[in-house]
Amino acid sequence: MRKMIRQTLVAALASLGAASLVQAQTGLEMGQSPEQVQARLETRCADLVRIDFEPTRHPSALSQETHLRCEGFDTGEGSRADQLLASFADGRLFMLEARGAMSGLEPETDPAGHLGGYAVYLPDLIITHAESGRWYQLAQMDQIPLAIGWDNPAWNGDQPAAGSTGFALPDWVRFGGPVDTLGSEAETACPLQALRDIPEAWLDTQPQRQQQLDCYGIVVAGYPRKLELVFGDGVLEQVWFMFGEADIPRARDWLIATYGPALHVDEQYEIFDDWRIALRKDVPEIRAASDRLAAIWASEAE
Repeated sequence: MRKMIRQTLVAALASLGAASLVQAQTGLEMGQSPEQVQARLETRCADLVRIDFEPTRHPSALSQETHLRCEGFDTGEGSRADQLLASFADGRLFMLEARGAMSGLEPETDPAGHLGGYAVYLPDLIITHAESGRWYQLAQMDQIPLAIGWDNPAWNGDQPAAGSTGFALPDWVRFGGPVDTLGSEAETACPLQALRDIPEAWLDTQPQRQQQLDCYGIVVAGYPRKLELVFGDGVLEQVWFMFGEADIPRARDWLIATYGPALHVDEQYEIFDDWRIALRKDVPEIRAASDRLAAIWASEAE
């Protein structure tokens, strides 16, 4: 699913350009400032409140997090919602969320894919959940877990709860563990999960069969995340732990405090713990590996 959505998004952007991501239904565009959005919403909301969280540890925000909560959103042109929340990271709009009765917000095209009860529309990166009556537009793919598992405290005017700042994998994620056991544990730990076969195995352990368990919405370091657990011949060999771009320096600080200075640094990766752990920087992720897989990578680096 991850690969399919990314490929579709890249193709759509290449053919349509960045302008296709403008939120036609609301007149708002990802990347706008709080002041720009506020100026537009003031005439379209029965009530509008600004909420600032500073400092923040939000995955998309290095220092400042701002929200504009709109009651009774109505464009006057057919798009409306009981409630609309515009969220900003470091002064740039990165998420819109609508709740309650709404109209004119769902795309007319078929979704590019589904995640459980969530429909994903591209290229606008709109996510809808019919059962809960929620609608989202995101700025980036790595924010999908926020739509699935985050109850934004700004809805109630609350400050974010103090959460763990560590980026350790959950205890139930055990390398060498069997896919059946970890799959059962994921059903309890992950708000949304899916196990699938990978047609062409790419693990360096060269398994006959490769599977991947995608875990969406699990809370690590205070926010919902996505874990990708990769199994070779039925046992866990590798994990991708996905987060936001603003988390890269936080994750680096935690990794250094936990494992000491990086063993190897290049443009893409910073390596820790005898090659078991790597911070990926081109795509914000932590890669964790079994002892067997780490030994292969360490030998290749010699």
